[in-house]
Amino acid sequence: SGLRIAILIAGAALVALAVVTLALRPVNDLSRQMAERRPDDLAALPSAAIAELQPVVLGLNGFLSRLKEAIAALQSFSGNANHQIRTPITVARTQIGLARRATATDTRDAALAEAELALIRTETVLARLLRLARLQSSGAPLQTAGFDLARALRDLTADHVPAAMAAGIDLGYSGPDRLALHSDEVLLAELIGNLIDNALRHGARDTEVTVTLEDRAEGPRIAVSSNGPAVDPARLARISQTLSAADAPLTARATEHGLGLHLVREIATALGISLTVSALNGGLTVSATLPVQTDKVA
Repeated sequence: SGLRIAILIAGAALVALAVVTLALRPVNDLSRQMAERRPDDLAALPSAAIAELQPVVLGLNGFLSRLKEAIAALQSFSGNANHQIRTPITVARTQIGLARRATATDTRDAALAEAELALIRTETVLARLLRLARLQSSGAPLQTAGFDLARALRDLTADHVPAAMAAGIDLGYSGPDRLALHSDEVLLAELIGNLIDNALRHGARDTEVTVTLEDRAEGPRIAVSSNGPAVDPARLARISQTLSAADAPLTARATEHGLGLHLVREIATALGISLTVSALNGGLTVSATLPVQTDKVA
């Protein structure tokens, strides 16, 4: 009896081993495929032959897709940072070299002034890069609070008046004296500030740029409008595509508008803001419609 029981146990163990080996073969094949892949191979895995493994394959494919997007964003971010920083640094080095060789005081001062402006531009770009990276990598909820949007826009417009005067552009604010809002004031100021910077940088002299605030039923609407010459349809399409939140993944790319519009899109997505671009009667208008507000500033 003991011998028969031992034989039965051994037979059952062999059968169980064979069944487990056959059952785990797809898992072993999947493990081998992942182990043999190159580090840059992020293609999706083929569908699993066994239905029970299909959720695992789908989960891995989803992870590979997100990892691919993250790596693409990092590569794009690095390339754009290199492009955005190299140009002003090159300008600064060139102007410093000219200042060293200059014999006239006026020429030397002008070259040093240009170098200082280039370094300020580098500092601005670095700050935007850090904000963009922080927005793209942070998964924490935003810290919102109540504030007066009208006052914030008036102050922001006033801060850009010197730059507008230097560019020969008339910059002004149009809207109510007070409008309560519950949002992230710093990020919203960064969004509108980048739109104003873009309008001043690409606007023609003797034109007007207006920051308009409207309290609408669908939510407060902020518009930055320029009454300059008609915008080329191809350029308008590029701006619209850059600001489109549906153009995922959100990555920074080196364009004629630098990082400004990409940062605008990132902030708009984080704050639930809808962006639209229009060019009626010439010029260009970028509008930001905020979510409906129920909170009021005390």
